[in-house]
Amino acid sequence: MRTSINSGSGSENRQSGFYGQLRLKPIEPVTVVLGGRLTDFDSRSRTRAPSPTPTDWAPGAFADRKFSGYAGLIYDVTKNISVYGSYADIFTPNTAKDYTGKTLDPRVGGQQEVGIKGSWFDNRLNASVAAFRMDEINRPLSDPNNPGFSIASGKIKTRGWEAEVSGQLLHNIQVMGGYTLLTRQQAIAASASLGQPISWWYPKHQYKLWATYTVDQGPLSGLKIGGGVLHQTATRAGSGASLLRVQPAYTVVNAMASYDISKHVTAKFSIENIFDTKYMTRLGGTNTYN
Repeated sequence: MRTSINSGSGSENRQSGFYGQLRLKPIEPVTVVLGGRLTDFDSRSRTRAPSPTPTDWAPGAFADRKFSGYAGLIYDVTKNISVYGSYADIFTPNTAKDYTGKTLDPRVGGQQEVGIKGSWFDNRLNASVAAFRMDEINRPLSDPNNPGFSIASGKIKTRGWEAEVSGQLLHNIQVMGGYTLLTRQQAIAASASLGQPISWWYPKHQYKLWATYTVDQGPLSGLKIGGGVLHQTATRAGSGASLLRVQPAYTVVNAMASYDISKHVTAKFSIENIFDTKYMTRLGGTNTYN
């Protein structure tokens, strides 16, 4: 069975940027970090053959030297512990298009983060805890009325926190573990979506643990073996009436071994997903991204 193609379209996106960062230490325990980026962005689109009425290029999303700022403050409580806070503007040009072929306006908003970091025993033990929040608009979402196209979101709130510990338990045993909690809600949207979680491409809970052991004596000196576990909770594509599919929680186990043949040559062998867990790295629409 042959299907005739009766429409066509074209689009162009161009962007460039310049960024920099400045670190200042006005007094001994305090570090100030300032930064920014200037972005130029231009998009245009058109219809073309075999569309019955090809059009000229029409301008789309546009930015001329858009400035996105960043500021951070680090305070050394002791020689081992530091606390910090930061704010960054969000400006990300979109490449997604609506059903008319127009590129969506850039994603804009702000991100804040506060945390504490510590390092002990000559950096053999490191730990950190951070909380973050992000508010943005124009995140591309699947258009429920036009599959394969996108619509711009209303205001989306993202909240979460993460903790990580890494260290050297013994002189030849290294361990790293972490946990991340991520929540996301749509604050301003159509009444059917108001306050509902969206974009659950990323899991709400994620756990990771990795450890390595290095043989430092005997004929196997230079051999390193390790293993790790990654577990994440369920993810889904779409939400509410547009829910497309759900992927249950899953766990992946990995392992590795390496051997220092000489100070210049190392051989390494790794196995990912030892137990052959079946999962999708990301959920998408009915025919893409999965």
